[in-house]
Amino acid sequence: MLTIILFGAGWKGDVLDLERYSPVIKAPDQTFRLLKSSGGTPTFEDAEFEVFEYQLGDEIYLVGINGQRPSDKIIEQSITHGSRRPKPYKTL
Repeated sequence: MLTIILFGAGWKGDVLDLERYSPVIKAPDQTFRLLKSSGGTPTFEDAEFEVFEYQLGDEIYLVGINGQRPSDKIIEQSITHGSRRPKPYKTL
């Protein structure tokens, strides 16, 4: 199981578990909710995230971005101090 850190579309450095990844993944857009006309059940649209590898020390993590890329400092804080810490994608 892979963990990926997501930024944008309502994700603020939160970790998502994936079986596999590609350069672009889809995850629920947490800022967009649409009430269906039948029953009023909330539905969530998917947002696309560009995935890249981010090196911190001798470990590489997967990071997904929707919109503007956060600073390296914010990414590093999410890796080291996040409420749920991601697993490294690979170690050098």
